[in-house]
Amino acid sequence: MYRIARACFEKDSLGRYGCLHPGGWLSNNGERQGKTAVITCGTEGIGLATAKLFVKEGAYVFITSRRKKELDEAVKAIGTNVSGVQGDVAQLADLDRLYQTVSR
Repeated sequence: MYRIARACFEKDSLGRYGCLHPGGWLSNNGERQGKTAVITCGTEGIGLATAKLFVKEGAYVFITSRRKKELDEAVKAIGTNVSGVQGDVAQLADLDRLYQTVSR
């Protein structure tokens, strides 16, 4: 069973995903080179700003949204090193698809 809240998740050096929080991976002096991040609700507000920051710091970012149009616009706004995955994180089938996409 999955449980994902509106938060940012990042892949560590061992391939595990964890939630970003103050004092955790966010305190790594901005070094995200070679890391992969998954940001739910990444098409506006804090989610979009976080995605832009992580890409700027060298990460590859996957963002999610239920709405295709907003997702495409956010991917275009971020530019490089980003993929959009349409889906609702409250739906297990969408989470499975997100997991499959990120793990490739």
